[in-house]
Amino acid sequence: MPPNSSSAATVLTPAAFAAAGTTQTPSSLVAASAQPLVRLFSLTKAPTNAKVLHLIRHAEGRHNVACPERCEYKLPSHWDASLTPRGVEQCRQLAKRIRSGEAGNEIRNNVDCVVISPMTRCLQTAMLSLPHLHRHDDFGVDDASNAGSTSSNASPSPSAAAARVENIDTSSSSRSSNTRTAVPFIAHESWRETVNFLCDSRRPLPILRSEFPAVNFDSVQHDDDPLWHKYQIEYGDHLEFDGMRESTDGMHLYRRAREAWTMLSQRPERNVVVVGHSAFFMHMFQPYLDEMMGVVEYADDEVRALMMDAGFGNCELKSVAFEIP
Repeated sequence: MPPNSSSAATVLTPAAFAAAGTTQTPSSLVAASAQPLVRLFSLTKAPTNAKVLHLIRHAEGRHNVACPERCEYKLPSHWDASLTPRGVEQCRQLAKRIRSGEAGNEIRNNVDCVVISPMTRCLQTAMLSLPHLHRHDDFGVDDASNAGSTSSNASPSPSAAAARVENIDTSSSSRSSNTRTAVPFIAHESWRETVNFLCDSRRPLPILRSEFPAVNFDSVQHDDDPLWHKYQIEYGDHLEFDGMRESTDGMHLYRRAREAWTMLSQRPERNVVVVGHSAFFMHMFQPYLDEMMGVVEYADDEVRALMMDAGFGNCELKSVAFEIP
């Protein structure tokens, strides 16, 4: 059950988010005042010691198509929203692009870690979009059954797709060892969506562990969702308060961004996928909150255009390189 009392557009922009209820003046042109947490490069201009990072926004979730009114995001049916059938198909198409090499050799051949927001839609997106990184890769993207459909013309079911993912391996291997995947699949709270509506509240950890046994949840410290609880205490019940929560809390977003980039920098892997969310990405890469200005430093015009000219569409992949200043 969802916690008690507790956009039609698929690409978010700073102007749209500000108009939705934040108080700061949106601007991506304000001079940076914060010490950069990370420096981004285009892949073609990166120094040899930079790590490679593939950012993927989750595929279409049920909350993305419910209604243009934000009030729809607080409905119990959108609690920790899962993927729509179209979202499942978007994952399949991304998996095909990766395997064919269309998405680049770095993500096809060299990935050695996958970091995932612990929200259901991101967990589903990671497992369905990156089958080539599963040790037990038994659901090739050319097989219609990989998304739970019974024929090539059937619409894939998100729940069936999730079940297919869950059954990659039924052995009793330890969750923390990640022996069910070819590389570590790690859930981390710092990369979750900004906590504004019920769709941004995650389900209890035991449920997620059960549904996604191939994912390492050791970094998720609480069974329930303390961040959602924090903002319920501060703003009140989600059925009564219809405004933004964490997206008006610039200092908390800054601390979470710092944790997210620190986590990546401390990992030993050199080629990492992060599966996350449009609003959290926007706050870092197209910032309008004063506290987030200058968090990301762009080292060249190519990467600046890639990350700032447009937000992330559903299941969109953007590959860059990064270093910690």
